[in-house]
Amino acid sequence: MSLDEALTRYKADLKARSARTSNARLARHHLTPSLLSKPLALITADELKAWRDRLVAKGLAPSSVNRIRNNVRAALELSAPGRSHIWKTGLETLPNATRARKLIFGDDVIRALVAESYRHDPALGLLFDVLAVTGMRPVQAQRLRIEDLIGGDKPRLMVSKTAKGGGRNRAEKKLQRYPVPITATLCAKLKQAGKGRTDDAPLLLQSDGQPWNENNPHANYYRPFAEIVKAVGLEPGTTAYLFRHSSISRMLMRGLHTKLVADLHDTSEQMIRQHYGKFIVEHSDEIARTALLHDEPVANVSGR
Repeated sequence: MSLDEALTRYKADLKARSARTSNARLARHHLTPSLLSKPLALITADELKAWRDRLVAKGLAPSSVNRIRNNVRAALELSAPGRSHIWKTGLETLPNATRARKLIFGDDVIRALVAESYRHDPALGLLFDVLAVTGMRPVQAQRLRIEDLIGGDKPRLMVSKTAKGGGRNRAEKKLQRYPVPITATLCAKLKQAGKGRTDDAPLLLQSDGQPWNENNPHANYYRPFAEIVKAVGLEPGTTAYLFRHSSISRMLMRGLHTKLVADLHDTSEQMIRQHYGKFIVEHSDEIARTALLHDEPVANVSGR
C-alpha cells in the first residue's frame, strides 16, 4: 500500500466516524508526489522528518505543521500500525507550537467587525455575531439547529460538542449538547432568521439559503472575511478565530473561573491555562493585591 492509498483509506475512516474528511485532503495537499507514491514499507523516519522540516522552511507556523503531521501520522497508523516506531520518530511533534500568536481584541474592535460583517452580508453578519457573543468554534455554529435556540428570560443556545481529541466515538459526542448563554438581542435576531422553518433545520444559513459547509467551515467565508478585516483596519491574515480567543480572554479578565470559561467554550482547564495563562495571571494579580497586608497608617501626632 502506498501513502496515497493510505490517505484514501484514512478519508473513508474519517467519514465513517463523522469526522472531517478535509483532514485527509489537507495532508495530501502538503505531501510530495514521491512520498505519496511510495509504499509504506519503504518510507523511512528520515524521509518523514525531512518532509516535516521543509514545511517549516516554507514558512508554515509550528502549530500548522503539527496539525498536518498529525493527519499524516493518523493515516500511517491506520494502515501500517506495525511501523508505529517509524511514524513516531519521523513525525515527532514540533516544540513550542502552542505559543502561536493569539488573535485577541477589545470589545470595540469585535463590535466593529460584527457591524462591518452585517453591512457586507447579513447572513455572514449573523454567523459572526453568534461567534462574537458565544466564542464557539465556527463548525459548532454551523451545526446549530432551530431547536437549539432557547428563548425566555435567559436565552441560550444548546451547542454540540466538537468531539475533538481523536476518539472513535465522534458521532456519539456530537449528539451531546451544552448550554451557552446569549443576549436577548441576538436571540431576537436568530428567531427572526429561523422563522417558518422546522425544528431540525439549520439555524444559520448563507445568503443564498444554503447551509454552511460543516466539513470545511472556513471555505464559504474566507474571502469575505479578509475584506471585512481590511475594512476595519486589522492585519491581513487575521482569522475568524479571533472571536473565540477574544471571548475567552474577556471572560477571564472579568473574573470568571477557568472551569466555567472552559465549559462554555468546550475545552479543558488545562488548555485554558496553557493558551491564556497571561490573562489568568493578570486577573489573579489584581485580586491578590486587594488582600495584601499593608502598613497601618501612621497616627497624626502633630498635636502632641
